[in-house]
Amino acid sequence: MFSKKFRNHSTDQLLLLPPDVREWLPKNHLAYFVSDLVDNLDLSEFIKAYKNTAEGKPPFHPAMMLKILVYGYSTGICSSRQLMRKIDEDIAFKFLAAGDRPDFRTIALFRKKHLSALRKLFLQVLKLAKEAGLVKIGVIAIDGTKMKANASRHKALSYGRMDEVESRLKRRIDDILKEAGDIDISEDELYGEDKRGDELPEELADPVKRIKKIRELKKKIEEEEKAKTNNTGATPKDKEQRSLTDYDARIMKMPNKSFDYAYNGQAAVCGDPRKGEVQIIVATKLTNRPCDVTELEDMLRIAEENLGEHPKKLVADAGYYSKDNLKYCQNRKIDAYIPPNRQKHTELGEPSPKGRIPAHATQAFLMRRKLKTKKGKEIYGARKVMNEPVFGQQKQARGIRQFLLRGLNNVAAEWDFICATGNILKLFRYGNLPQIGWGKS
Repeated sequence: MFSKKFRNHSTDQLLLLPPDVREWLPKNHLAYFVSDLVDNLDLSEFIKAYKNTAEGKPPFHPAMMLKILVYGYSTGICSSRQLMRKIDEDIAFKFLAAGDRPDFRTIALFRKKHLSALRKLFLQVLKLAKEAGLVKIGVIAIDGTKMKANASRHKALSYGRMDEVESRLKRRIDDILKEAGDIDISEDELYGEDKRGDELPEELADPVKRIKKIRELKKKIEEEEKAKTNNTGATPKDKEQRSLTDYDARIMKMPNKSFDYAYNGQAAVCGDPRKGEVQIIVATKLTNRPCDVTELEDMLRIAEENLGEHPKKLVADAGYYSKDNLKYCQNRKIDAYIPPNRQKHTELGEPSPKGRIPAHATQAFLMRRKLKTKKGKEIYGARKVMNEPVFGQQKQARGIRQFLLRGLNNVAAEWDFICATGNILKLFRYGNLPQIGWGKS
């Protein structure tokens, strides 16, 4: 009998990785692409945020920090704590960190400090995609997706309940103070030797902070109502609700039909995969309004600014239909395909209309007729293979279903960064990194 032979296995081996970091991963790995891409980006806005000084410990290089964030978001790892763990355990992250080990606080601080620069990366990546020939401007599809905010429904208050909760917290404070006054002990035992004696007790500090927060929220809601109605004496409705953790988030109906605090992420996508084109996001916007109809003009304007020209054709779902939106497209000479109401599968399969158009046909009638033609069906059908897969790749493939940051401006920057990393993945899969002469920063 021959004894089985196995390859040598020893965890005491001194060198487990090749000395050349470029040999740590398989060829054509995403981490190598991300590293090369970041080295070709203009990082001047990141770098100028640091002061020129010889004092103190030098900060981590922004290129290294950016590589970690870009690769993290590209692979669905967004949390600063998870990113730190990956740097310790994952070879791709180790390669990108190049031997450094920023902790989660450093990663979170870098993201917060450079939000504006991170947001502008979207345009740089879009330029790269255009240079690589992946941007086709003939037809664009606009759509929105509801994404959960970093806010809990259990930490929210309606305007009508704010006075009630504030009164309850005040009574709790009175009870705590009375109990403290009834205890006849020395000041040292009561306050501790390392305190002055006038600090708020720990159990009292939280109610005081909550009262302050409630008053701030109440004032914001009242100011919003006055601005909305243009009436200084207007009073908000009692049911007007806000989150205590993210004031800008709003209750929205989610894709799973539940209701939660969320934001509405808008994206304009070009490229029909049926024609061998790549789904590149060409414009983004984030809003805390659940309706899409008010966003079409802005999205078209942003797309035109980003691309330097406006699209020839536009497809969008019924949520964007309005007479004003169609008129705007007509004035911009954009051929729009937007159904007046949700299209059922049976309606999409109906035969093309024949005969003379009625003299008094409404705008909605004309649009329905247009969508039933052979050309209309073909163009509107592109929507399902343009926007919907992009959101699916983001939420299902990468697992990014909730924002980490709070506040409309911060979350808008995070949305742009999420969309930018989506485009980076398209560049990695379908195009080569063009050499556009920016060089390394």
